[in-house]
Amino acid sequence: LTNVAPHCTVEGDNYRAVSVSVGGTMRDTVLARFDVTCTAGDATLRMHTASSGAEVPTSFTLRVSRRFDCDDYYGCNFEFLDEFPVAVDGITSIPLPSDEYRVELLVGTTCRWESQYYTDADLPLEGTVDIQFEVFCERPLLRVRAPTTGSNPDTQYLVTLWTDYYWYGQYAEGLGTLVAGETMEVRVTPGGYAFFVELGGIATNCTVTTPNPSAPFTLNWADVHEVTFPVTCGP
Repeated sequence: LTNVAPHCTVEGDNYRAVSVSVGGTMRDTVLARFDVTCTAGDATLRMHTASSGAEVPTSFTLRVSRRFDCDDYYGCNFEFLDEFPVAVDGITSIPLPSDEYRVELLVGTTCRWESQYYTDADLPLEGTVDIQFEVFCERPLLRVRAPTTGSNPDTQYLVTLWTDYYWYGQYAEGLGTLVAGETMEVRVTPGGYAFFVELGGIATNCTVTTPNPSAPFTLNWADVHEVTFPVTCGP
């Protein structure tokens, strides 16, 4: 048996001795059977990643699933294969058996995909397929200040970030303690909803001279938003 692919093996000896009778009134037929076992051969998935922003992590994770039984109506079935660490900037080569795959880049909550977050890749035997992902990593920065004046000033406050999810109501997240006169900086996960900040823990002899909570605002990737609560304290 010839022309056997490199990833296939003929079981036993790759020849068969046959005996064919000649003469007589009927044609003789001989069956030669070859059992062949094939395994997926090696291929290479070459990942190109390009990342930018102030919060780029040390690595990303590539999730690889085998793609099979595809049709135009129902789409494809997927079988999880493995996860691989990949560079945030540069090229990562991953050896895989030749097959059809779906690959997803997992970037965490501090980043977003600039293009698609997954793609399909068909790896031919002993071939190399290049795929590319672009990622941006910089959540919006929220700055909160509470400049305090007066004869008996307060020394610290509690800061709460409220998120208005529209359909699901409002959610409060404590951001910590703000020292009077200093600035708190917090990275916030952006979204298509409204935020507002509330200053708490205010002494009874002090008054915030602007609306508290603040007016609603939105946060997009790489935004810098500042909220200031001037506080005046009496004796």
